[in-house]
Amino acid sequence: MRGVKDYRLSEGDWASIATNRTLKLALQILYSHFGRLIPSSNDWPLGIGDFCKSRGWPPRRIQSAFFTSAYNLQYFLVAALSHKELAPNVDTVVFYAYLDAFVPSIESGNMAVHMGKKRGSPIDKELSRKDPLCVAFCAYQTRLKKLLKEVKGGQDWLLKEDCELFLHFTKSKGRYSIRCFDKSTSSYMVRSVTKQLAKQHPEFNALVNEVTGENFKPTIAAVEILSGSSLSQLKYKLNHKHLSTTEGYGIRVETQNLQDRKLANFQEYLLSQRSKEFPDTGNGYQCGREEVPEVTCGGIEMCFDCPAKRVVLKDPKLIAEWLAYFRWIEANEQRLKFNNKKRWAEYWQLKLAEYSALLAKCSRAEVLEAESVVANIKIALMD
Repeated sequence: MRGVKDYRLSEGDWASIATNRTLKLALQILYSHFGRLIPSSNDWPLGIGDFCKSRGWPPRRIQSAFFTSAYNLQYFLVAALSHKELAPNVDTVVFYAYLDAFVPSIESGNMAVHMGKKRGSPIDKELSRKDPLCVAFCAYQTRLKKLLKEVKGGQDWLLKEDCELFLHFTKSKGRYSIRCFDKSTSSYMVRSVTKQLAKQHPEFNALVNEVTGENFKPTIAAVEILSGSSLSQLKYKLNHKHLSTTEGYGIRVETQNLQDRKLANFQEYLLSQRSKEFPDTGNGYQCGREEVPEVTCGGIEMCFDCPAKRVVLKDPKLIAEWLAYFRWIEANEQRLKFNNKKRWAEYWQLKLAEYSALLAKCSRAEVLEAESVVANIKIALMD
């Protein structure tokens, strides 16, 4: 198999060892060439990469099957970070969880869990042997020890006083090596898992581009505080040395959580102000003349200066209208000035400022959501 250089259907030399191309044969050829440390697909025999990819096995999946990588370890990271009893930091899991992090406890049916920390006390807790996290990490520890015994350079890791659990095979500066993850990789891993979860659970969509590993511990603390846990219980869970540390941490988390809740309530209130009884003006407002009968309509062009107008924030359709008119005025600025300088100064410039101020109150996400509607808004030529 080591002699196979071409796995393409017609030109390949694979036919000397088999009658049909199969995924199993492709993996066997890769193993015979490289062992467990599978390099970039550019270094594979011709055609193997495309063949495997067409059968649901892209290079990243194959490399992860033969050795550990971010592709499979991302799930272990998120599982550890979201464990309510451990509540670890990102660095604790990625850099200070070692090959003997999960070992049998002297207490029957339990596992002793140890994870270090750069500053502060390490995690030393006991979990049930049947805890899903214990089951997964114990199996992974066994596999990693086996893999390191098989690969070049692996013995050096096994001989370390503290061999990290989160190792991967990577190409750096033209050389392949086994190494720990970079600090920046953890955020990518967490977001990758969140993106996959969002396909089954849409409520995760809002977190896909924002969540990092640093969000888990404060979230666990917030849930505990709002569920009525005492400071002493939270102190143990967060692994703090002093109760004063837990108290300060808890106050910050609770305050932020309540602020977020108030903000969400305010946003719901703003949306509730969008009345079905009031017609949309078509230029970013709702018309509330029914509530202010003494107002005389000055035409659609004067809505921005009308006391009966209703401004509703957070509404994608109205935000799209603000965007459309703002861009139209900007694009036609020179023409409008040339045609009527006075009207520009007393009318168009004010409208431009109004739309600009309204858009400034919108978040980037809200503007992006409104972008999908902007193209459907037609604005007539005006002077």
